Amino acid sequence: MHQLTVHDIYEARVAATSAVAKQKRIRYHITAMQLLPVWIIFVAAALRLFGGLAYLRATLAGRARPHAISWLIWSLTPLISFFAELSAGVGAIAVVTLALAISPMMVFLAALFKDIRLLRADRFDMLCIAIAVLGIILWFATDSPAVAITIAIIADTVSCLPTLRKAYRDPRS
Repeated sequence: MHQLTVHDIYEARVAATSAVAKQKRIRYHITAMQLLPVWIIFVAAALRLFGGLAYLRATLAGRARPHAISWLIWSLTPLISFFAELSAGVGAIAVVTLALAISPMMVFLAALFKDIRLLRADRFDMLCIAIAVLGIILWFATDSPAVAITIAIIADTVSCLPTLRKAYRDPRS
């Protein structure tokens, strides 16, 4: 006969908690979809895309010189979330997350189009990239929504540090 150990009880509790958390997340998305008409989702996505156009135009015109790496990371986080939402079957609401990824990706690509040298990274940039990527990895490794959100915020915050440094050094950029 197998005796239950403390570890067995802990593992069972973690599995049960994970299943309940997953059910709550699915239930939340279903409830949100039932409360909002689908057209609202597409309006929100369109507003997000429209909001990014001014900076995109400034980048293409050469009036803005974005820190390309920050913009790349800002696009990857929601892009990864978009694919995670698709795999979870959340439905049309994932379009808003896709819009959150498209705007910074367009700025990143426009910056590279204007000047490929914007992709250069020094040690500070590489450290920030490593911390942001680690944050993204930890975000996906956790099963706690609160911890995942906190880690995602930290990763986004760290990815803006190269942009803040660039803005301090060259405010007209």
